[in-house]
Amino acid sequence: MIRHAKTTLNEAKLVDEFGKLGSEERSARFDVFFQEIQQAPESVGYVLLYCGKKCRYGEIEAHLRGIELKIALRKFERSRLVIINAGFRETFATELWLVAKGQCQPKPRPTVNIKYVVFVERGKYSMEAYDCCDDFSEIWKNYKP
Repeated sequence: MIRHAKTTLNEAKLVDEFGKLGSEERSARFDVFFQEIQQAPESVGYVLLYCGKKCRYGEIEAHLRGIELKIALRKFERSRLVIINAGFRETFATELWLVAKGQCQPKPRPTVNIKYVVFVERGKYSMEAYDCCDDFSEIWKNYKP
C-alpha cells in the first residue's frame, strides 16, 4: 500500500516503505514516488535501503545500480534524489521519504547490529531491476551516466 506524504514543518515524511518486491511492483512504487517529488517544488526524495539479517554480498549495491538506471530511464532529475545505505534490519527493507526545503533529512533506523548479520554468496544479478519490462542486463551494459 502506498502512503502519500503530508507536509508538516521541519519533518521529513515517509511516503512508502516495503520489503522485497518484484521488479514490476518496485517500478510502480518508484514511479509514484518520482511524481510526488516532482509535484513538490524544492523537495528532495530520500531512499533508505536496509539489508536483511541474512544479506547477500553486493545486495545493496545491486539495488543502487537498479535505482540509478531507473532514474536515467525516466529522465528524472538526479539531484532531487538521495540514496542511503541505511544499515540492517531483520529483512530487506526500502523506505521512500519526501523532504521539503528546510526540513531535516530522515535518519536511518537500523534494528540489527552488523555483528548479527550473516553475509551469504553473491546474488544471481549484479543489479536489481527497477523497471518491469526491460532486459536490464543489456541496458546496463550500455548505460552511461
